Amino acid sequence: MKTRQKTGDSALRATDAIDRNATQRAVDLLAVASHEIRTPLGAMLTTAEALLDSGLTRQQAKYATILRDAAAALLTLSNTLLDATADTEFDGRENFRPGELISAIADLYRAQAAAKGLVLEVALTPDNDHPVSGFPGPMRQVLINLVDNAVKYTRSGTVQLVLSRDDPARVDVRVCDSGAGISDRERVFHPYARMESGMGRSVGQGLGLWAAKRIAEKLHGDLWVEASSPTGTVFRFSTPVTCCTPWPVETAPQPDRPIRRDPGRPYSILVVDDNEAARALAEVVIAAFGWSVTAVASGLQALDLLNGEGRFDCILTDLAMPDMNGFELAGAVAALKSVKPLPVLAVSANRPTRLGVDLDGTALAGFVEKPYSADGLHRHIVDAVEAAQER
Repeated sequence: MKTRQKTGDSALRATDAIDRNATQRAVDLLAVASHEIRTPLGAMLTTAEALLDSGLTRQQAKYATILRDAAAALLTLSNTLLDATADTEFDGRENFRPGELISAIADLYRAQAAAKGLVLEVALTPDNDHPVSGFPGPMRQVLINLVDNAVKYTRSGTVQLVLSRDDPARVDVRVCDSGAGISDRERVFHPYARMESGMGRSVGQGLGLWAAKRIAEKLHGDLWVEASSPTGTVFRFSTPVTCCTPWPVETAPQPDRPIRRDPGRPYSILVVDDNEAARALAEVVIAAFGWSVTAVASGLQALDLLNGEGRFDCILTDLAMPDMNGFELAGAVAALKSVKPLPVLAVSANRPTRLGVDLDGTALAGFVEKPYSADGLHRHIVDAVEAAQER
């Protein structure tokens, strides 16, 4: 009996080790893929915004808007997956209405559901859709994954999104389908656990529900299979939120375009980035402000310019570069005696916190996350230059 027990324990330990290794491989894959995707997506998004500012025809503006919105949606997914694989908490709470969120997600899949003959429904009432404060981007990714799977694996019948607000401090959403059910409710959230398509073969990479579960837990919520049978499955996603004062319908917040402050004179900006496309994009955006811009590929080249009496108002630097990274460049610039106080802004797809660095403990004047909007970049630069002038 003891020998059998030891054998069983060894098998369990071996299974746990395999699961841990699979989880770590999934974390590594998503972290690398999400980070690498952000740079080209950022170029697409910022280029689309530049096109929209360039005096397009109505039809051209429509195409550029589609490009911008598609890139923004992919970027949200990439950011969320990257955050799901990091140890840091989500930041940047927003006010939103949960009912509007799930209705917008359902709209994304109505055509796909109709093509399969499925009925896609949203169940909510006005009294359970009060505005809340939370993290709609990560929540959206969890729900998109659930709805995508429900439509994909349901051959006939219905897919329904049900919003519940029994507890005002939580949002509960059930995604119900009339599919064939799930045989193993726990394993479905394991990395690389692939679901059957209903046609005798597995599909996908088995990372979607695993990532959605991690995101739900990072939101201090949970995601689980509430019910499953041969006639359907119910996934339930629950997350805490903070209640807000209801918005009057006529004054619901809109994404107004920020007004750029006039700095009073053209700035001279030095861009430091080892990525050629990122340098070219920064040059286009900054030149559109009516400012002069110089771009170099390394921190050492930047220091050569500064030592050669190059005059600049602000430096924009990538963080991860060979030879000299952005943190080191900022420190070297601060140590130069031959130049006036010169703000160095980090412009990177990697937040300093993801790199284990507290921005306050560096010589950097601030951080701009790639991809940036033209208005956001303008605001960061003007703020940094004005702050440096006050020192």
